[in-house]
Amino acid sequence: VFRIELFYTLVIMLGSITFGHVMAYYSPAEKGISHDLNLSKSQKTIFNCLAPVGAIFGGAFMNIFTNRFGRKIPLFITAIISLISWVLIGISKVHFYWVSFIGRCISGISIGCFSQICPMFITELAPDELRGAFGAMNQLGITIGACLTYFWGIFFEWRIIAFISLIPSFILIIFIWFVIESPSFLQQINEYENISSNQPKEKLFQRKFIKPIFISFLLMFFQQFSGVNALLSNLERIFQDSGRSDCQ
Repeated sequence: VFRIELFYTLVIMLGSITFGHVMAYYSPAEKGISHDLNLSKSQKTIFNCLAPVGAIFGGAFMNIFTNRFGRKIPLFITAIISLISWVLIGISKVHFYWVSFIGRCISGISIGCFSQICPMFITELAPDELRGAFGAMNQLGITIGACLTYFWGIFFEWRIIAFISLIPSFILIIFIWFVIESPSFLQQINEYENISSNQPKEKLFQRKFIKPIFISFLLMFFQQFSGVNALLSNLERIFQDSGRSDCQ
């Protein structure tokens, strides 16, 4: 297990950790951010929803960039976008509270990109005999990020949590250049160079691909509509409404 691929995976996991930060951030930050920015109930709801909505667009467009530019450069750019989003949230004030909304939306776009790149990049770099173990580390990173955000909420206010949450993105910006490019992408480039331009390319929507596409769609549908994201971002409120008076 302790090989160079593990180092690569730990670096890429910083994106997964950021994913957990974004999804869990609203839970400890709700009271402070609504008070300091004077947000109404509807504005708080919009702020919370902007992240998953932004993730829809980030994940949809990232596939185009990964096919053209590989994995490293898109991951590097996504980390920069994520860092900027946390800065915008952290510097927002009551007179320009809309900056926090922009930051939240941008953070959603970044996690949509992370959710596209990180598991794919980890799997492509993992050794064949350890692909399952390495592949699970994406979810491990998300869990670690969420748990850290809840833990920081015990001691820090929402601004400090935002600035702390940008640390994984900052580290990723630096260390991503020590990670090799995906062998699958390099092989794909070589195959494209060897294929004649007159040879027709295989299309995705064919009968033989209907079953795997349908299964993939159902997996994503049930995962997202299970309510896990709502649970992550409202965990503190859920415990408070359940009658636990010691939840802070």
